[in-house]
Amino acid sequence: MLGNKVIISVSPNVFVFTDDNGDDIPDSKEILFSGVEGVDHDHGIHAFVFGPDGRLYFNFGNNGKQLLDKNGEAIMDIHGQEIVANGKPYREGMAFRMNMDGTNLEVLGHNFRNPFENRY
Repeated sequence: MLGNKVIISVSPNVFVFTDDNGDDIPDSKEILFSGVEGVDHDHGIHAFVFGPDGRLYFNFGNNGKQLLDKNGEAIMDIHGQEIVANGKPYREGMAFRMNMDGTNLEVLGHNFRNPFENRY
């Protein structure tokens, strides 16, 4: 839980639930990412953690394949590269870092089978 937000990662989506009034019941649900493969597979998307730099870290295994926005559009990293595991330039599983609102997404590493969890 990050303040009044909870992030739930379950391929093909990553959801952000927000409790606006403090009653511990979500008042809204948004899709942060969609299109992540690895449905019902432990090599999908997982392990969102809040880092000491104020950013979110997370990863997906080699079945994750790609990150799309809530509308199904490709997400680009901070260098303008599409985040898709097709070898141009990224392969297999990836580790990421981003701002709390999903902006400035960086691929920190790739070509993993399944990085499981980050510990930052």
